Amino acid sequence: MNPSDVSVTISLFNKEHSIQRAVDSILKQKLQPKSIIIIDDGSTDNSSEIAKNLSSEHPAIKYIYQDNQGVSVARNRGIEESDTDFICLLDADDVWEPNYMVNLTELYKHVDDADLYCLAYQMYSEYGMLKPKVALAANFKGVVENFISTYSKGYGLIHTSAICFRKTFIQKIGGFPEGENFGEDLYVWLKAGLEGKIAFTDNISVTLYKEPVNSIKRREHHPFHVSYFVKNLKNYSKVEQSALKEFLVKNIYLQWAAAKIEKNSEQKQTLRRYCYQLSRSRWLILLLSELLPSKIFVLLRDRRIKQRLR
Repeated sequence: MNPSDVSVTISLFNKEHSIQRAVDSILKQKLQPKSIIIIDDGSTDNSSEIAKNLSSEHPAIKYIYQDNQGVSVARNRGIEESDTDFICLLDADDVWEPNYMVNLTELYKHVDDADLYCLAYQMYSEYGMLKPKVALAANFKGVVENFISTYSKGYGLIHTSAICFRKTFIQKIGGFPEGENFGEDLYVWLKAGLEGKIAFTDNISVTLYKEPVNSIKRREHHPFHVSYFVKNLKNYSKVEQSALKEFLVKNIYLQWAAAKIEKNSEQKQTLRRYCYQLSRSRWLILLLSELLPSKIFVLLRDRRIKQRLR
């Protein structure tokens, strides 16, 4: 992998306070990707002007405006517009660490036939800098065997801003599901884990800027990754079904706890229904958990977050 084989796609919507920082983090890389493609998904703040100015100042930056159609459409548009074999994604409020491209190329040298490359990341939050759990050995660099099972044990394995995939592979699995606003990224990661070869490096290469926990509200939409795989579970082998069920149930538990804290009854009901289809015994646990006060889940959430403090 040469840097000239890599492009970066940024989907942009109302990020006037962070888009400059995100782009600067790419421009400061020791190894420069061939191009940066900014897809402006109908921003209504000053993001458009900032992005257009960046494009006029840097020949490697391509700016494209489209009416607001959602993040999946924007990401797919960026993938379509790229002319490189490998494509990285970066959310407009996150940043690459200065070693991102070096770590990516080193991982490629170690595993040159992966479909998707994942790099470790950290999160800047109201609690401090967090290091998400990854269920792999410290300093791991290589192929992730049993990706879905490994992912279910630690969600720090993959994030939109910390991946690079082969263009042919993301197109083969259908890209990001358009029209979906909740779980669309998890759907892609699970599809990739089922159909491709994934490599990971434990070198922290990205910093995410996480919103305050209390400001995050569950979307009213159904979690697409859950609904899709529950519906299509029978299309996979028994081993794959087992791994998917374990991942989905754990993810449902986390989403349900968040919905309980936020008093989102509709979302809780939706998640219970999916859990029932996956595991009656795990559904019963979820049902009984309704008797517990919300403050228990707040304490568990805060404990879980603080365990990740670096």
